[in-house]
Amino acid sequence: RAAEGKSPLQLDSPPPRADLATFTRNETRFRMVEHIDRQRAQELLDAARADVRRRYKAYEMLAQASPNGQAPAPPAPSAPAAAGDGE
Repeated sequence: RAAEGKSPLQLDSPPPRADLATFTRNETRFRMVEHIDRQRAQELLDAARADVRRRYKAYEMLAQASPNGQAPAPPAPSAPAAAGDGE
């Protein structure tokens, strides 16, 4: 991929869609934490959700990076509409 000028990383899965809470409710180890301290379990769940989002965004950025490791250039700002463009 790098020889073709493409990013070496290609994401092959979409962003996570399943709710993490559904997964944790089906796992005894997580249910035990909720049973012992419901507030702490919710804090940990919120932190885990944020971590999932942060990690996926990092993977997206890596997949968009150029082969030389540089981040892609931000898109150029759109030019303002000229007077008389029908608007």
